[in-house]
Amino acid sequence: MLRKPGALSTLGFGMVGRIPLAMNPVAIILLISSTKDSFAEAGLASGAYTLAGALVGPRIGRLADRFGTRKVLLPITIIHIASMLWLIQVSRGSLLLIMLAGALTGATLANIGSYTRTRWSRALSDRKELNSALSIESVLDEISFVGGPALAGLLFVEFSPSFAPLAGLVLLVIGAAGLGISSTHHDISTNREKRRSALLGIFMVKPLLISLIALGGVFGGNTVAI
Repeated sequence: MLRKPGALSTLGFGMVGRIPLAMNPVAIILLISSTKDSFAEAGLASGAYTLAGALVGPRIGRLADRFGTRKVLLPITIIHIASMLWLIQVSRGSLLLIMLAGALTGATLANIGSYTRTRWSRALSDRKELNSALSIESVLDEISFVGGPALAGLLFVEFSPSFAPLAGLVLLVIGAAGLGISSTHHDISTNREKRRSALLGIFMVKPLLISLIALGGVFGGNTVAI
């Protein structure tokens, strides 16, 4: 599987690009709590960031299915960069502005792991190779979700409150640019509506989605609470 054209670049850029997904909630809490001296406002900002990402992320993914990774990932990353810089700029301002900036930042953060998994599922026809690729993706997810918050805390302590979110932007640019430039025809779905209706028609899919939503709530809540 790793010998396939573009396999190593997909894994490498995917690993780098998904770290901000784990870094940013902690980085935002550290940033706002230090500038506003309030963990309540920091939690609200991080909550707005996470909720907006959960609501808008699937719709951005649908656009990527329709138009391809390059046409969606690169523009949305540019908007995310501007949004994060705005959040840093208003981090000492009113709570409303902070939450608006946080929500826009979360809504425009591309879920790199979803893009790479989709790329594998369309590029690999062999079931064993696909299972291997998805297993590696799961390992990379775990590494990023363990290492991302730790990295955010380390950068906060060693440098400044804004250094962690800025570092997240750098990592995202590297990952998104690499995946966007290397995108192929495999990134475009040719029968997306048929697949979507067929998937939702499977009985066990809806309970699975509910379980995943609950699990996501646990992870998101723990991040803010801790």
